[in-house]
Amino acid sequence: MNTSGTHLVLIIDFSGNSRLLTDSSIYYQWLDSVISFCNSHLLMSSLNNLTVIGSNSFENKVLYPMNEINGQVVDTRKMSNEGQYEVFHRVVQTVKFNVKTMTETVRDLSQSGAHSISSSPLMSGAIAMALCHINRFKDDYKCSRIVIMSSTSDESNSYASQYMNFMNCFFAAQKMSVTIDACIAGDDSYSQTTSLLQQGCDLTDGTYLKVPNIASFLEYLLWCLLPDAETRTKLVLPVRQKVSHSAACFCHRNIIDTGFVCSVCLSIFCTFSPICSTCHTIFKLGPIPQQFNKSKKKLKVK
Repeated sequence: MNTSGTHLVLIIDFSGNSRLLTDSSIYYQWLDSVISFCNSHLLMSSLNNLTVIGSNSFENKVLYPMNEINGQVVDTRKMSNEGQYEVFHRVVQTVKFNVKTMTETVRDLSQSGAHSISSSPLMSGAIAMALCHINRFKDDYKCSRIVIMSSTSDESNSYASQYMNFMNCFFAAQKMSVTIDACIAGDDSYSQTTSLLQQGCDLTDGTYLKVPNIASFLEYLLWCLLPDAETRTKLVLPVRQKVSHSAACFCHRNIIDTGFVCSVCLSIFCTFSPICSTCHTIFKLGPIPQQFNKSKKKLKVK
C-alpha cells in the first residue's frame, strides 16, 4: 500500500445546453485538452490515480477506468500502439470512446424531445459519486481532489434546485480534506458564473477558473489545476474573486440574500409562511412584544 500518490477525480459536465454539443469546431480542441490534462496528472508520478466521471441531465457515469468497451472486456496488454506508453493510450482510447457515446446520447435525446434540454444537470450526484470513490481509496493516497469541468452557459440559479445536495457534498469534502476545483470554459458572451460551484471551491480552498477562450484551455489547466494543494502555495495563481455565499430558497429555488429560516429543519424561504413546507412544522407566533416601560425604578448608586 502506497501513500505517496494523488487521487484525481475529474467530473465533466455534458448538459444539454452545453456549447460543446453544438459547436464542433471547439469540441475536439476541448477534448484533446482534457485528455492531455489527464495524462499530465499520471505523468507527474507513477503512483497517481485517475478517475473520470461524466455528468448530464439524466445520468452520472464513470468514464475511466473501465474494463469493458462495447460490451467486450478490455485487455490492457493489447492497447499500446506504436510505442506509446500503454497507460496514456488506455486513457486516450477509453475517455474518447465514452465521451463520444455520452455526447451522442445527449444529442439524440434532445433532438427527439424525449429529454428537456433545459433540465438541471445532476452535478451534485456526480460530486457525491466522486467523494465515494475517494473514500474507497483514502488509505492508498496522501491526498485526493476533485476537478469539475463545464462549458454550460447556465445562470447562477441553474443549480438552485440541488442547493442542499451541493452543500452536503461541499461540507463532506471539507471534512475529508478534499479540494474541489472548477473550470468553466466560455467566451465573453457567457459572463455569468455558477455561484454554488464558487462556494464549493471557496469552502474547500480550491480554485475557480473562468476560461474565456478554448485555445488557452489547456494552459489554464496545466498551470492552475494540475499542481496539488501543497505545490500551489509556492506558485503565483490568479487572484481569487470575492465569493457571494447567498443561499437558495426552498420554495422557488431562487438565490436570495435575506429570507426566513425554519427553526426546526433550517429550511430557507423567500416569503413568510406559517407552515414549513419541508418539515411541516406549524409556527405558533406569540403576541407582539410591547415596548419596555421606561419609568422603571433606577438603581441607586452609592
